[in-house]
Amino acid sequence: MKILVVAPGPTHSTFDTFSYYTLWFRQNGNTVLSFDYHHHFAYHIYATSRVEDKADDDPYVQRKAMMQSAEVLISRVARTRPDIIFIVSGLALPLAVWDWLDEFKSSLRVPYKVVLLLTESPYLDNDQRLLAGKADIVFTTERKSVEKISAVNGNTYYIRHAFFPGVHRTTPYSEKHNADVFMVGTGFPERVDLLRSVGWDGVDLRIYGDYWAEYDDGTLSEFIYPTRLDNKLEVPLFYSNSKINLNIFRTATWPGASASHIDRDAAASLSPRCYEVMGCGGFLLTDPRDELFELFDVGKSMDVYDNNEELGSKVRYYLANDDRREAISRAGWYAVRQHTYADRAREIVDVVKNIG
Repeated sequence: MKILVVAPGPTHSTFDTFSYYTLWFRQNGNTVLSFDYHHHFAYHIYATSRVEDKADDDPYVQRKAMMQSAEVLISRVARTRPDIIFIVSGLALPLAVWDWLDEFKSSLRVPYKVVLLLTESPYLDNDQRLLAGKADIVFTTERKSVEKISAVNGNTYYIRHAFFPGVHRTTPYSEKHNADVFMVGTGFPERVDLLRSVGWDGVDLRIYGDYWAEYDDGTLSEFIYPTRLDNKLEVPLFYSNSKINLNIFRTATWPGASASHIDRDAAASLSPRCYEVMGCGGFLLTDPRDELFELFDVGKSMDVYDNNEELGSKVRYYLANDDRREAISRAGWYAVRQHTYADRAREIVDVVKNIG
């Protein structure tokens, strides 16, 4: 099966998803091509801004670069004639590209399937619904979003996040990456508020990610590191070497004090960080979601906290009990083995084949 995998545009965590699926579709025996949308987009922004004598972030420049990049994608589809076009996120693609894909598909004797992976559920489901109705098959990484997306596309399926063993693995000891408590991710206001409400005296807490300093009142300033970590190189070193890895599920739809928020019960599924920490043999301490209790043995392969007081007390407990913490880390490493991108890639291809 020939699969054309389309990159999301932004080069943050969704780009990692794109690269991992590209590799594992290929490893599973498919012919895999990739369309690096981000490279085309960056090139056309540069070229258009110079030709038009406008700033890179000018809305006209951005729109024109999106359309030009989309035209290159359609040209790639015409040349390669894939069986599946696998689009990661799709939010950065202009809406016109979906119509172009549909028009070109109708001219083919053996039409391709457009498969869309929604990576921003449930936070941006209203925006994602616009795209879902234009794809042949949709996968969402939040199971509670399936019903909502199914209203516009009956071929909607749930696919869990995963970890990539080639990146997320146990590593040799590194003093540089040996934090007491490690937190990496965007500093959404509710995350900042939670960590501000916990006493960190005597704890080597290290926080990495955008927006933390902007929304902190100075309480966390000594713990916030301005360096941006490489997701594939440094983050796994911290996961593997830190005593405690924090996960805080967000409710905000985007970073910013004016952002709207989802209800906590609108989400049941795990974030990539949960799988990745455990894949690195790290100790995971997270706030609860339903899927944690279904997939893992809470308290034996990872642990949860319900509020700031419990977070603070469990941090102190696990820092003082190395044997207990390390036993949970080992159990988590074994428990997460069946949740790799190889498993997810096979699931996706099987669904597409069964639909026909």
